[in-house]
Amino acid sequence: MSQVIGVDTDDVLFEDGTVIQPTRWAQRHYRLYLLLRTPSALVGLFILLVLLVATIIGPRLAPYDPYYQNFLAELAPPSHAHLFGTDEYGRDIFSRVLYGVRSALAAGIVANGIAMLVGAFIGLIAGYYGRWVDGLLMRTTDVMLAFPYLLLALIVVSILGPGIESAVIAIGIVYAPQFARLTRGSVLEAREHDYVDAARALGVSGPRMMWRHILPAVMPAVSVMATLTVGLAIVETAGLSFLGLGAQPPAADWGAMLADGRNYMLSAQWVATFPGMAILFTALGFNLLGDALRDVLDPRLVR
Repeated sequence: MSQVIGVDTDDVLFEDGTVIQPTRWAQRHYRLYLLLRTPSALVGLFILLVLLVATIIGPRLAPYDPYYQNFLAELAPPSHAHLFGTDEYGRDIFSRVLYGVRSALAAGIVANGIAMLVGAFIGLIAGYYGRWVDGLLMRTTDVMLAFPYLLLALIVVSILGPGIESAVIAIGIVYAPQFARLTRGSVLEAREHDYVDAARALGVSGPRMMWRHILPAVMPAVSVMATLTVGLAIVETAGLSFLGLGAQPPAADWGAMLADGRNYMLSAQWVATFPGMAILFTALGFNLLGDALRDVLDPRLVR
């Protein structure tokens, strides 16, 4: 399907020159209409729908207790009895992957939420007030951005102690500077608009101006970035668990399962393959949806 390159109130124009006249509902919700016509968005939504279903009913679908150890079936290959095989303790990998969906999504969404709230608040304050406030906050974010992401996360976790909660907080702190930079740039652009000048002339206070007039203008860009960074947050959280600083044994966590399977890559590849594929497809789903949202919410598409 061709990529959308422009829309107006009546028609949608694609790269190949095709012009489609949407229905009345599509004209009212044209950005959602464009999103549903984007192949990458549909693939991403399908993957996320599967993950959502696994989160809700996954424990009911799991054929075994994810913590049950069957030493008579250690490192059993994939079969009808164990779809994904078993690990070195005889635990069913399929059941553990299903249970791991909840922890992965919860960790990624919460960490990303922390980053978005903290970063958006810092960027909003810095962009609106400017001067020394902007300089102080942005130089602080520059210092944080100077550290490699994983190194900064390791520093935070070493201070807070190992655990999934510490890993979530660490990832939230690591990605907050990115949201701060993006929000600041959007605020600098939004505060030059005529409606902001009109509100300022009417005597609107600074906090009300930021909350009612500027924040809605910057939320589309922040929302797109939040969608893109959820997958990265899940990967980073799994990385900390892989290093033993996130979820602790015997938790059914994808990163911890990868750590357990690295010693069996030559003899029992399935121990690490299926948790790794789960991480891959989860990050892929969020990235595809985020890319599509970025294209659909781009104001340059509206002509």
